[in-house]
Amino acid sequence: MGKRGDCLLFLKLFEVGCVYQIQWLANYFHWLFGFTQCERWLTLNLNLLATISPMKFRHAITSLSVLCLLPLALSAQATSETNEKLKAALEKYPQADLNGDGLLTWAEAKKYRDQMRSSQQSGKSAPLGYPVEPTHPELVYGPYERNQLDLWQANVSEPAPIIIYIHGGGFVGGSKEKAARVTFIEQALAEGIHFASINYRYQYRSVEDLDDPQRTGTPGCFLDGARAVQYLRANAAQWKIDPDKVIVFGSSAGGGISLFLGANDDLADPDSEDPILRESSQVQGVGHFSSQPTYNFERWPDILGLSEAELKKVINPNKQTVPGHVKLGLQSEAEVDSEIGRRYAAMLDMTANIDPSDPPMFIYNNSGLRHPTSHGQTVHHVKLSIYLEEQLKANDVPAQRLFPRLDELEQTDPYEAFYQWCRQLLAAKSQA
Repeated sequence: MGKRGDCLLFLKLFEVGCVYQIQWLANYFHWLFGFTQCERWLTLNLNLLATISPMKFRHAITSLSVLCLLPLALSAQATSETNEKLKAALEKYPQADLNGDGLLTWAEAKKYRDQMRSSQQSGKSAPLGYPVEPTHPELVYGPYERNQLDLWQANVSEPAPIIIYIHGGGFVGGSKEKAARVTFIEQALAEGIHFASINYRYQYRSVEDLDDPQRTGTPGCFLDGARAVQYLRANAAQWKIDPDKVIVFGSSAGGGISLFLGANDDLADPDSEDPILRESSQVQGVGHFSSQPTYNFERWPDILGLSEAELKKVINPNKQTVPGHVKLGLQSEAEVDSEIGRRYAAMLDMTANIDPSDPPMFIYNNSGLRHPTSHGQTVHHVKLSIYLEEQLKANDVPAQRLFPRLDELEQTDPYEAFYQWCRQLLAAKSQA
């Protein structure tokens, strides 16, 4: 056949391989991104390589190589806000959002899938996706249906610290089972630290919800979180909990409740007929994950660098239609200016309540400084976390931040980083 024939045969075989590669890319793009136009473009060019000159062929191969890398680059950036498959997966498996920032990435989805497969193969008996079964599940800490918590009791002979997880969900969703995403539970138990995960009442979504006794305003969600802490303290002797070593953390709404517990004055009422409410609600450490520093939304335009019109454009319309008195848990608009209305409003402005006596705080946020274009990007924006850090520093409250994207740090497990921070904090308290 000769050298020319051998070369033509090689190119033809290579062409066939490229055709299959293009077909594979078309299917991959369609599965990954739903890019039907891209799929159509790739399919229409299946025979392109057979009609071009050898020089152009070489350039085409170079371009194809670049194209092969494009799905990897795009998939690394895809989230549940930009990808329908990830969005559906997050709705079905909220615990797959491993870093608790309200967004699901392909890396998180893969890691969660691998964790579930590993759990199934190991034959662990862990309900609802928990890595290890709670020692005391479904403990009732209050009078409402969602006043429940799960407790993992470490095998200790002396009172030990406890770390409490508070789930996110915009105050209208989520559950204590989101603790399945927390990666340090088993390590904490092995090292003699108790762990708990709580539910709390959901927020009113409309005026009609005011008749629902199982819902509440945002301050009621805060008070549920406080009652859970008080309940665990009231039973500290029974479960060998050290009442002076209580740390709370959570993402989004759960981070807001955690910040409230750290910044608000002690809610203990020594004269209460309820023994639980006589206990202290104060905590010794706070973890704030992709959360909000204040629910006084009048502050948000200045914090985020947006106009009021820009902020209204990106915030979920359903959130904007809930009257202010409903958010506060009040029966009428007239109550907003009452003593209880003003007290509730002050509770929601958590950063305004920060003072030097507040406990150390850990702040995590993996979003960047880009202009927010959606509700999720806005309410989890890194500028909100920066503002919290600034307020803590201004009041001489110790704060450690972990902002991987903003600070160009290597991506790490935020829960593991938080746990190491907890260990250092508890060790310092033990030596004090």
